[in-house]
Amino acid sequence: MKSVIYALILALLALPLCYADVGPSPDPPDVVVHLVSDGAPASGVSEITYHCMGTNVTEPSNAVEPYMMAWSCSGGTCTNEGAAYYKFNPCFNFPGGYFSYEFDGKEVRSEDFDVGGCSSSCVITIDAASGQVESVRVSEIPSLCPPGLLLPLLLGAALFLSRK
Repeated sequence: MKSVIYALILALLALPLCYADVGPSPDPPDVVVHLVSDGAPASGVSEITYHCMGTNVTEPSNAVEPYMMAWSCSGGTCTNEGAAYYKFNPCFNFPGGYFSYEFDGKEVRSEDFDVGGCSSSCVITIDAASGQVESVRVSEIPSLCPPGLLLPLLLGAALFLSRK
């Protein structure tokens, strides 16, 4: 019986491996920004710039220099073309930010927004004239580690079986 308990305790010690950052990086998230003007796509914008907010003010313990990413736009739809790669981009750990772009001859800055948890797909809709963020839709694929769910149950069973 003691060998079963030891085996279960060793299995429990392996639990952190479920959450370790090993193996290849996941696919970059699919992030799309729709610029609209009066409810229609704003086609006058050819490029937007994303500014992540991981600065000394917003993240004093883990700051990066202000970082910008240029995104291309066509027909009011802007994409990052895979620029937000996992961990190689300083903005990866800072989900808040804003966009800047030129529209109708003036520089526009969007509202600050947060896309935390965007691991698979984000769709952001911004009013092109005012920079107001109309919506942020985040779709996330949950990741589960089956051993991570099973090991606590096994430990509980071992403790239950080992009591006298």
